[in-house]
Amino acid sequence: MILNGLSIALTILLAWKIWDIVYRRRHFLPLPPGPRPLPIIGNLHQMPVKNQSVKFMEWNAEFGDLVYVDLMGAPALIINSHEDAKELLDTRSSIYSDRPRLEMAGGLVGWDKSVVFAPSGNRIRNMRRMLARGVGGRHAQQYHPRMGHAISSFILGVFVILCHHEVFIQYWIDLQRLTGTIILDITYGYQVKGERDELVIMSDKNVREFGEAISVGDFLVDTIPILKYVPAWFPFAGFKRKAAIWRANLLETVERPYVAVKEQLRNGTARVSYVAQHLSEGPLDAETEDLLKYTSYNMYTGTWIKTTATLYHFYFAMTKYPEYQRRAQEEIDRLTEQKRLPSFDDRVNLPFVDALIMEVFRWAPIGIPHRLEVEDTYKGYRIPANTVVWAHLWQLYQSCICIRADRSHRGMSQDARRYKSPQEFNPDRYLQQEKELDPRLTQFGYGRRWFCPGKEIAEDIIFLTIVLTLATCSIKKAVNANGEEIEPVAKFTFGLVAILKEFEFKITPRSPEALELLKHLRDQYT
Repeated sequence: MILNGLSIALTILLAWKIWDIVYRRRHFLPLPPGPRPLPIIGNLHQMPVKNQSVKFMEWNAEFGDLVYVDLMGAPALIINSHEDAKELLDTRSSIYSDRPRLEMAGGLVGWDKSVVFAPSGNRIRNMRRMLARGVGGRHAQQYHPRMGHAISSFILGVFVILCHHEVFIQYWIDLQRLTGTIILDITYGYQVKGERDELVIMSDKNVREFGEAISVGDFLVDTIPILKYVPAWFPFAGFKRKAAIWRANLLETVERPYVAVKEQLRNGTARVSYVAQHLSEGPLDAETEDLLKYTSYNMYTGTWIKTTATLYHFYFAMTKYPEYQRRAQEEIDRLTEQKRLPSFDDRVNLPFVDALIMEVFRWAPIGIPHRLEVEDTYKGYRIPANTVVWAHLWQLYQSCICIRADRSHRGMSQDARRYKSPQEFNPDRYLQQEKELDPRLTQFGYGRRWFCPGKEIAEDIIFLTIVLTLATCSIKKAVNANGEEIEPVAKFTFGLVAILKEFEFKITPRSPEALELLKHLRDQYT
């Protein structure tokens, strides 16, 4: 009996000792490298308000693939390699899949109710199911005719504009209208009204506000949450006044189109759409209706900015690299013999076009931060619980940034370990025997939270716009007053997505027959 008791005591003592050794060894592991913090404020003073990607690249060059920063007591980890991002955010997604508790974006504005920023739990699972049932997989195919109508109308409209202007400068606005037209139609059955549609403008503003709200270190309330209780009239409480404006904008963007669909269903004028489909299934309780409002909101805002940026970068690439445009057009012409337009069914038979689209995708990744729920160890480093984890997906061309032009300055999409000559635009990288990483695998993030509302819709819009443009248009460099070609230069602005600044180019029909084919496609769906 005494021996049994002694054995139990020794077992407990041994277990405690092992736990103590493991805990202390883990606790005293070093943090990942990073810039030296100051007392109290940590690295907050080193975090720029704008163009954070440039600073991240500088830190990557100095400290390596894992960079740890202290934002006034709030830990943050910046990941600069695909391997590390995949291991932490994919393989260990059970503890890395939550979103950070950003008081500005979440509690004060209300984006914590949306798909992309809701905390882990039943709400996010139910929203993902709702989206998959409405626009996931085969459900997206029912909207293909609308895409064809909108894109053909858009290209024909471009040629009308060219009757009055020789070159395009503000093409971003035109592409905004195209993607807005398609996505609002699919989501709400809403038809965009003119060049300056109020809902498109409102949603554009909302997306930009979201990008600003989730920027690391921009708002002190994210590191000192008690500041959320400060009255808006208090000195230095400008963030509260800004949050109130953003919250009102968010609620209007969520509510206005949703209420319009309900009214259209009542009077029998509603078009087939994601929202109308769910509302037609029967009365919804308050919780389900709230889920539908925010999934439909994210369908538009989450898809719109990525789709527009990718298409904008495509037109830049075709202007700057005409040899790839010619090769893609030759591949399409061999398939269609210029007697018909390419369609979704042709995608598998257009490998070079697909590779070209992959290379364009590499220019515009989206990165939303994660949150580590419990303390973790990795590569001999300790990562504290509640660390905000940011996969640095941004990419920069060396000519676009005001830092040293060496290859260590890169984002993940420009990582020389994943891509040979990453600063070059080269679709052939995906056609070689040893194919390089498909950027579409990481374009919408890592881990269980990577699911992007309307991902299939976005990829379908991008494919059809690009393939129809290549089949019917010639994109060329603009010329100056002396008849000299203007070489486009890649300069980016940074926010939720890296977006190229304005550039000039020319676009003309490839043939009269191409115009007729576009008109036929446009008139097939009304």
